[in-house]
Amino acid sequence: MALLSARLILPPETRRCLESLQTDGLLHLRRLWPLTKGQTGEFLRRELGEEAAEKLTERFYSQTGGNLALLTELSRAYRRDGDLDASMEKMADILLDRLRRLSSEGTQLIQCITVFTGAATFPVLLDMLGWDDRRLSTVLEELQDLGLVEERRDGEEGFAFVHERMRQLNYERLPLLRRRTLHRQAAEALSRGELPRESRSCRVIAGHFRLAEDRLRALQWQVWALELDTARRCEPFSIYGGESLPEHSGEALEEELQFLLREHAVLQRSGADGPTLDMLEQFLTLCRGRLALWRGEVEQGTELLSGLSAAAAERNSAVAVRACMVLAVTAIHRQLPELAERYIAVGMRLADRAGEALELAVFQRLRGGCFSLRGDYDKSRYYLQDAADALDMLPRTTAVRLQLAGLYCDFGKVCRIRREYAESRSYFRQALSLLREEAWPGCVWVAVHYGRMAFVLEDQGRARELFERGWTLAQESGEPWGAAAAAAYVAYYRSLEEDWDGTAEALGWAQERAARFASPLEEAIVNFASMHIRFRMDSRRLRHQELEQLLPYSPESYARQGIRRGGGTPDVFETEQMSRSLREGINSRRGYRVSDLYSKNKHFMAE
Repeated sequence: MALLSARLILPPETRRCLESLQTDGLLHLRRLWPLTKGQTGEFLRRELGEEAAEKLTERFYSQTGGNLALLTELSRAYRRDGDLDASMEKMADILLDRLRRLSSEGTQLIQCITVFTGAATFPVLLDMLGWDDRRLSTVLEELQDLGLVEERRDGEEGFAFVHERMRQLNYERLPLLRRRTLHRQAAEALSRGELPRESRSCRVIAGHFRLAEDRLRALQWQVWALELDTARRCEPFSIYGGESLPEHSGEALEEELQFLLREHAVLQRSGADGPTLDMLEQFLTLCRGRLALWRGEVEQGTELLSGLSAAAAERNSAVAVRACMVLAVTAIHRQLPELAERYIAVGMRLADRAGEALELAVFQRLRGGCFSLRGDYDKSRYYLQDAADALDMLPRTTAVRLQLAGLYCDFGKVCRIRREYAESRSYFRQALSLLREEAWPGCVWVAVHYGRMAFVLEDQGRARELFERGWTLAQESGEPWGAAAAAAYVAYYRSLEEDWDGTAEALGWAQERAARFASPLEEAIVNFASMHIRFRMDSRRLRHQELEQLLPYSPESYARQGIRRGGGTPDVFETEQMSRSLREGINSRRGYRVSDLYSKNKHFMAE
């Protein structure tokens, strides 16, 4: 039997020959992946023995990445010399030997690829070298024939070193001045053209500028990356994020913000470009405001963004529009339609002046939400339909898809209130299908409102599934919108099954989130669940230590709290049920005590 080895990148005639042999059944293809760390340890145990494997596995794996050919060379060198450092030197010589056979043009190209920790794309290499397509293709073939670089096509497209250790060795050999020059060329090439919509790309550019020792431009690109990530993480159905889900947690973004604020202060003291630093300060304030709201610090976040929307309106309308949008969304969630309408009016004026069709459509959707809070559902549907028509005319980007999901959720809420349940269900299902089972901010709120509709129709299985899904998403992503309501309903359903430990877990989580960042509607829902759970505990004479601490008051007290909190919003069925429960509960009681009829200050209680 003949064993043949080949790289993925092959000359066309060789590939055709191999494919023909495979078709005839004369050749079987097996893909050999790099060894894992465990497999590397097993390989070294067989080659060098147990003691050497235990000592060398970590180092050998980090140096070779599990490449079997390099592991073989390294283990042979170690067996011959018995010295780890000498073996490493031997491997470095093996890797660098290929580089010594390069032409001058090959050396230029390999140096350019060296400064990329990932893959370098063909257009970027063209830009850095100033060559034409044919010349670059010819030199790339030279590097591939020598087994130095490979073309990557899965995920990160472009050209990269076959072995990461080879890239590191070559990078270390570059003179410091040459490194800086290459990093600047890479940053300039990557930053030309349309502004990236992915924070990862912005951070790559920032890293190149930092290694080129251009701190101001590095700060610019990292601020832009943070702006994109906070938009995606801290706004429901954001239009300012990229095409993929947020990678960084809220805590990681907080740490990055503090680093950038310190870097901004250092550059300000050094007398760097004043206008640029002023612009960056506005974007940093926008990020601070978003993160404050996400943490539940509503007053601080609103203060930061309100000042920004007023001060930045003339100097930087883009920042002002974004601040107005966050403030309007927050005001609607807190059920303050008058405040929301003020921010919507300012934001629409600035967006219209800039000709931003997507932003105008978003503000129209938010205006529809304001009329829904006022109970004017005909006007609400009018503005929601206006936003839908505008969105349908735009290319179906991820931002437009997310806006349509938010829009269908708003339509679904209005239809539920008007008891058009078939339409409501259709809209909610469309919203979920647009979100594609992904944890985009806003998903929890869709799940909660869809679950509430199923609850009204007494489809308890579907309702519980949606609330469980919403709570799971909120736990995974940290999304605050709807988190308290989802967890409260989960606690309600667990109490029906008499899973009291699970009830305490979900209810405690709901109360904590409601205290941080919740709308009056969510607070009313938490009271609604608390009323039912406390009633079931009392009727069963249950004494559960954790629940006793979470629910120190009577069912009637929670009902009154919920009615007070949810009374300002039209058609909240939880409030109606609490009112009914309160009336029926009080009327059915016998043998009243004085404490039941009078408050501590002896005033007669109207109930």
